[in-house]
Amino acid sequence: MRKSATEQLQVQMNLEDRWEKLVMTIAIEAGDQSMIFGLPNIVIQQAAYNVLSGHSLPTRYVPPLPPQFEQTLERIDVKL
Repeated sequence: MRKSATEQLQVQMNLEDRWEKLVMTIAIEAGDQSMIFGLPNIVIQQAAYNVLSGHSLPTRYVPPLPPQFEQTLERIDVKL
């Protein structure tokens, strides 16, 4: 699994690099390209770090409930 994930991340980095070169060739003055293309590279590098260091990537992000909702759920549970 680690090898296939690493290979996929290398392919993704290559595709991002090719896309950046294409956009820079066609649309020279379009936006802040260094910042825009830097963000996907940071995400790919973080994913590569996580894979190589043995961290599992999250399958889904579920933000925690705000405290007022947790208190409301506690009150409902007490009433039941």
